[in-house]
Amino acid sequence: MDVVTAAARNNASWCDAVCRSLGLPARRRPGTWEAGGPPPPFYPDRITLARGLSAAVVLEGVPEDAACAVKDSFGDLDLAGFTRLFEASWIARRPRGGRPTGLTWSVIRTAEELAAWADAVGSPGGFGPALLADDSVRLLHLRGGGAVAALNTSDDVVGISNVVAAGADEDQVWAGVAAMMDEEFPERLQVGYERGNDLAAALRAGFEVLGPLRVWDRRAPG
Repeated sequence: MDVVTAAARNNASWCDAVCRSLGLPARRRPGTWEAGGPPPPFYPDRITLARGLSAAVVLEGVPEDAACAVKDSFGDLDLAGFTRLFEASWIARRPRGGRPTGLTWSVIRTAEELAAWADAVGSPGGFGPALLADDSVRLLHLRGGGAVAALNTSDDVVGISNVVAAGADEDQVWAGVAAMMDEEFPERLQVGYERGNDLAAALRAGFEVLGPLRVWDRRAPG
């Protein structure tokens, strides 16, 4: 499996965990992942997990007049009637030994902590308590600060997402989470996707760009 595919599968696993924590029947089909119902804010209805898929395969079962968001993991779709919402870059970093950064991270354990974490990432109510029991997921918050992040494991990689510095030094936050992954997952490649200033901070923390992805959106009429 190439690294971009592993990163896309990891992101689908994260989206799957989030949707299932809210009672959505998320599932994978050949080449795609689907939420199984209206996903929470900022999450897609479909994710491509293979290159060269047709629009018909990706949108199978989606009514023509329904709102829909598609994460085009390989940047190779042409979706008529959709707007390109944004472009980003897949990133990866190999473990480097977990150098201490002076930051201490705690894993979210309680429903109250989960609610505060969800507020920090700008999605109150977007995560169900079942997420706390998922062994593949670690939701992190910075002790003594408001910074947060999410980690999830799949295949031979660990994914990083929802990094919010919340007033802390962004470079220190990224370096701190990377060092934690080095220590906790020394055999796993670290993957994710970012854009803009977040991408720049990730690159300064030692991540490298793998390739592009796009998110497409179609609004429901009216």
